[in-house]
Amino acid sequence: VTRDNFKGPVTVRFEDLPKGVSVAENGGEIEDNSRTFVLVAADNADLVTNHTAKVTVSGPEGMTASEQFKITIKDKA
Repeated sequence: VTRDNFKGPVTVRFEDLPKGVSVAENGGEIEDNSRTFVLVAADNADLVTNHTAKVTVSGPEGMTASEQFKITIKDKA
């Protein structure tokens, strides 16, 4: 997260994850400039290749930034 002209936490939200995939800590806030989020696939998660999901970061006064990313879920080996 790059902050221009403000301090304080930003809120992180994940959307369009494949069925059966969740965020281990269910999103939340970032106090600093980075944080690691862990995605967890349940045993019955959809097997997908290059599924497009989205992460949105929201700051004060309605500031938002979104980015799409790809997820691949493979069968357990």
